[in-house]
Amino acid sequence: MGRVKLEIRRIENPTNRQVTYSKRRNGLIKKAYELSVLCDVDIALIIFSPSGRLDHFSGRKRIEDVIARFVNLSDHERTKSQCLKWCDKRSLLPMIANTEMLMRAAKRLKQESYMAVQLSTNSPRVTSFETLQFEVQRSQVQVQDMENRLRMYEGDLKYVNSMQHLEILEQQLQTALETLRIRKVSRLTSLSSILSLLFILRNLRAGIDTFSLAFSVNACSLSYS
Repeated sequence: MGRVKLEIRRIENPTNRQVTYSKRRNGLIKKAYELSVLCDVDIALIIFSPSGRLDHFSGRKRIEDVIARFVNLSDHERTKSQCLKWCDKRSLLPMIANTEMLMRAAKRLKQESYMAVQLSTNSPRVTSFETLQFEVQRSQVQVQDMENRLRMYEGDLKYVNSMQHLEILEQQLQTALETLRIRKVSRLTSLSSILSLLFILRNLRAGIDTFSLAFSVNACSLSYS
């Protein structure tokens, strides 16, 4: 039996929609990064999450530079783009033609790009700009995933629509508690080892002091004799 084709339509549940976005965004950024490196192309990826959060990715050039290059194209060059074959032209063309919206997004990204450049130039060890930017994007994805998980534990059950969802939340909570328990045991074990080491060092120091005192007394006795 073959796989059932997934119907592409809007996810009504806000929690599921945000979780799906976080998962697919990671894959999209990875594909954009691979395409920019393998094919040596300029890529500008701008995404606004369901909660309104901005996520972006670019390759060798800044997003502002790629957008400026796009804006300077003629209408004929824009409309002959191959991507139009895969999209609804009625919904895509007005969005592409809205250069003012793109420039506003570029202006919004300017400050963040400047900060990223400052961090990269001040860092003593930077291997490559592409690798650094991909790591930043991956960290943002991880932070967003953690925020989604924390949101599930806030006690708001209006987004829970099935027993299966509750079971998933319960399993995630049990996993988190088990992780905390393991970390607690590890910390206590480390603390016990440190205390034992301090006790040994203290006894060793006391032995050294006793030996030094005895040596001094013997030395004085020998000098007087």
